Amino acid sequence: MKRILLLITLLAFVFCLNTVLAQEPKAGEKGQFMEGIYIPKDTTQAKLEYILIEDFENCDAWQANMPPSQGFARAKKVLGASAEVKKGGAENSKYCLGIKEWGYKRGFNWTEIKPPTPIEVVGRIKGLSIWAVGRNYRHRLEVWVKNYQGIEYPIDMGSLNYRGWRQLKARIPMFIPYYTKYIPQYKNMFITKIVIRHDPNEISGKFYVYIDNLEAIVDTYIDPYDGDDLINELGQERWEEVTPAPGAAAKAATTQ
Repeated sequence: MKRILLLITLLAFVFCLNTVLAQEPKAGEKGQFMEGIYIPKDTTQAKLEYILIEDFENCDAWQANMPPSQGFARAKKVLGASAEVKKGGAENSKYCLGIKEWGYKRGFNWTEIKPPTPIEVVGRIKGLSIWAVGRNYRHRLEVWVKNYQGIEYPIDMGSLNYRGWRQLKARIPMFIPYYTKYIPQYKNMFITKIVIRHDPNEISGKFYVYIDNLEAIVDTYIDPYDGDDLINELGQERWEEVTPAPGAAAKAATTQ
């Protein structure tokens, strides 16, 4: 069992290493920088938007768990937010998500932090950012995304080896499938969890981390065609929407 866990950890590390190497532009590659993240251009046109996925102002339902053999963890809503976040326009930001771990011993340990349900992100995710408090531990933070095939991918956001709040950023690798030949061709992704990946050389015991404002750069551009209005703003078929009964709109207008 320990060998299997070690293999999974090593595979996740290799994937995250590839993610880090994918952050810089390649020679001759077309793209642009947005919010400090280099976004390669994979289509002839793009409509990039910076959106807030989770502000953690109502995060009571989030949970944190460690494998029982490694220790245990707990998540809770904590009063506190980055001054930079408030300065950036989120003046009403008061809370963040706090995680406390109790590790039994050193090793390739990890903690999973999950929302009550996976968070769907409308549009093609090109980059992610998250605010996190570092405590000078060499642990790393990952955000896991799930594509339309149900496959989850770890996105390495960077090291927590610093002090205080810092915005961690990463680009989504282009090799993660999000496109099919069937309409709607571009599939939304889901944020499934956040993972704290331990450095095996760090001390065990109590460890605290705080996270806030999970954001994404998304491309919402869709090639126009006759009939594209039958796909709604969420990328879903309009057949799935509730169709008003005949005369319902006129009746609602007369009652107002």
